[in-house]
Amino acid sequence: TSADLSAPPIVRLVNKIIADAIQKRSSDIHVTPEKEILMVSIRVDGIMHPLFSIPIGLQSAVVSRIKLLAGMDIAERRRPQDGRMRVKAARGVKDLRISTVPTAFGESVVIRILSS
Repeated sequence: TSADLSAPPIVRLVNKIIADAIQKRSSDIHVTPEKEILMVSIRVDGIMHPLFSIPIGLQSAVVSRIKLLAGMDIAERRRPQDGRMRVKAARGVKDLRISTVPTAFGESVVIRILSS
């Protein structure tokens, strides 16, 4: 969208992750921190597909942005959290259920995409 172009890069990146996943008809998005990268994968028809990898330096910004959208506490990184949000997409309104879990390399995020 035109409003998206003036948005900060992290906002655009998170919007792109969610938009790509919805467009590819995925049921969930997994944002998994690894040693060197932040891996973004989607589940389509029960099969996990890598979407793309993000430099590990952007990990906290990406996770914080997702948590902010879901109404979670961005300061709490040691406990699992759950949140939700609603997005308007080309395929209609989608409800997203978001959960974070602390791991050895940082917080892992799972976003479940549901038709509302």
